Amino acid sequence: MSATGIAIFALVALFFLGISWASWKSYCLFHRGGRRIFAAIAIASNLFWLILPLIASERLSAGFRVARSILGPPWFYWVLFSLLHVSVVVLVAILWFFLARKREPLSSFGRIFSELFFVAFAVTTVVGVVQALVPLRVERVPITITGLPAELRGMRIALISDLHVGLFSRPERLAKISRAIMAQQPDHVVIAGDFIDDDPWFVPKFLR
Repeated sequence: MSATGIAIFALVALFFLGISWASWKSYCLFHRGGRRIFAAIAIASNLFWLILPLIASERLSAGFRVARSILGPPWFYWVLFSLLHVSVVVLVAILWFFLARKREPLSSFGRIFSELFFVAFAVTTVVGVVQALVPLRVERVPITITGLPAELRGMRIALISDLHVGLFSRPERLAKISRAIMAQQPDHVVIAGDFIDDDPWFVPKFLR
């Protein structure tokens, strides 16, 4: 990595670590319990920064690839959470300043907003996980194109997306997806995007 790359990485890392610190301080401001748990989650989720500079290297051991795939998702989840958390806290602080600073302290004014944020984020997470684990859905969509050559009429195209093949992909589920595709007897198969999560090293799972 060049000196410029190192400098940019350091600035980005410091920014997001600062966001994590702000999220931690915000939690401590509004909540008395669970501070150690929150801190442990924050620290564990930021461990990915230690290996992120090596992510572009082509000479990676299998162990490093596995570690990257394990630490990467919690890190991304935490980055998203902390950014949203701090943004909500800033908005709450602005509301408090203009509406309630003379009546009650920020810690009590913002507690309900903080609790609502955690509930909403948890519900959104559960909904996302459930949607990712639902059974396969095959939707047949007839498409009419004016002026299509006769030899192309009746062509079947299977469109698949968001496979996210990675460390935690189950080969049996990938095989099920493959069988569902072939059952449609398509003339062509198109992958719309998000074929892999983060590392082509895990693609052979799909090929098997």
